[in-house]
Amino acid sequence: MIIFTPVAIRLVAASVLFGLAVAFGVRVSPSSAQFRRDRPDFFERGQEQLQQEIDRLQTQPIDPANGVLSVEAGAVQWQPTLLEEAGISILLPAGEQSQQRQTLETIQGAIEFQLLSVQAGNSRYLTGYALNLSPTQVQDPAQLLAAAGAAIESDPAVTLRSDRAIALGTYPGRELFLTSRNRQLVVRLYVVGQRMYLLSATQPLDTPSLSATTVQFFESFELLN
Repeated sequence: MIIFTPVAIRLVAASVLFGLAVAFGVRVSPSSAQFRRDRPDFFERGQEQLQQEIDRLQTQPIDPANGVLSVEAGAVQWQPTLLEEAGISILLPAGEQSQQRQTLETIQGAIEFQLLSVQAGNSRYLTGYALNLSPTQVQDPAQLLAAAGAAIESDPAVTLRSDRAIALGTYPGRELFLTSRNRQLVVRLYVVGQRMYLLSATQPLDTPSLSATTVQFFESFELLN
């Protein structure tokens, strides 16, 4: 039984690195880590859309005894989440959430991601999106995905175990399976029009394949209509 409750968002300072920077050693400039205050909050929930998404995920009625929403999903606590600006929905494990902006430098040009990171126990889950990629960058999505993957795996602290093409419906994607000294890193990238989406999860080094939690995280990712 999973209890769905709002989770506070903690804005981290520019000097704090997480997600890609922790996992892959991506460099982040202080200016790129700041948020524009004139834009809508990176992490938004539209009440009506959220209710529809919760219904889709087969939630149960609100428990009148405690006034919270319950979701059956095994032993892991999940929170249905809408990133409206990004046009996506995803299930995030309950845990401490942080958001930040980071830039990934590739041979196809810089890709600036808005990132939402969740620390759940010993694992970290990352959801990111880059809006308004240039026409040149998206001219060849496969080439852009390859360039982004190459930039991620170039960190000497990680070792690439597998790299394969995947898809999100008709949209192309790429999955990287990497290991570091004490953990596994699974990264999925998708190009949808002029946007790039990034999903990342860490799991114990001795996990033989994708853990059930990692699979649930990846498979819950959907584009909004």
